[in-house]
Parts: sequence; C-alpha cells; structure tokens
Amino acid sequence: MLLAAFLYVLVYTPMKRFSWFNTTLGAILVRFHRFALGGSIRHLDLGAWFVCDPVAWQHPHFYSIAWMFKDDYRDAGLKMLPVVDPDGASTFRQTLAYSVALIGVSVLPTVIGMTGRLYLCGALLIGVIMLGVAVCFARNHGAADAAGC
Repeated sequence: MLLAAFLYVLVYTPMKRFSWFNTTLGAILVRFHRFALGGSIRHLDLGAWFVCDPVAWQHPHFYSIAWMFKDDYRDAGLKMLPVVDPDGASTFRQTLAYSVALIGVSVLPTVIGMTGRLYLCGALLIGVIMLGVAVCFARNHGAADAAGC
C-alpha cells in the first residue's frame, strides 16, 4: 500500500505536467492500490477484477470532465488529453472506445458465472446509456454533452 501511495504522489501527480497518459497511469495505480489492500492478486476475487473497473470507466468520465475544464488545465500547465488534443479528435475517439470497453468489462462477471441475468441486463442498460452519452459528446463537442459522461 505504501508503494501505491508513493507512486501516486511521486509519479502520477507530477506526470500531469509532462504527459496526457497520466489518466491511464492513475487508473492503473487505483487497480494496484486495490491489490495492495487485498494483500495480493491471488486474494482478489476474479469478479472483483471486473466490477467497477477503474481502467474502463475512468477514461470516458474523466475525459469529459477534462474537456469541460480544458482551459483551466491548460492554464495550470497540466497535459490532460483535451489540452494536447485541442480539436478533440483523440479525446472523442478514446471516450467512445473506453465506453465500448466498459460494456465488455461489465458483462464479464456474468460470463464467468459470478452474476445472473438481472445484473447482465442492468450492466448492459447502463453501458448502452453511457455509450449513447459518449456518442452525443463526440458528435456535439459541447460542455452539456460532456457533463452527461
């Protein structure tokens, strides 16, 4: 757990000034922190790997927030994706790709037999809604659409 905190403070946070990849690194560190709290990968239930996976949901969520506040991030000298991608092409493409990935990751607990049809239906419904909002965001580029993500 100390290593996760160390990496977060001394690697992830300063990385915001140098690379937009900081969002992905932050999501990976959240996953690593969960392992640290659980003792090891062996002790982490397979289903917990997929449920609320930060690598899948963090990107569409954060990229939309970063799009709304890209001027503030730019003024602060932070290299968030919408800052280094001012026209939004990569931001929107990645928001859509991670929204699709979120649907795939969300149905895996049912595929491995951890959950039933009710969970599957809910996961698919929420995932499709998220993807729909991401599509609107990618098409319209507006702050109101970003707020929906």
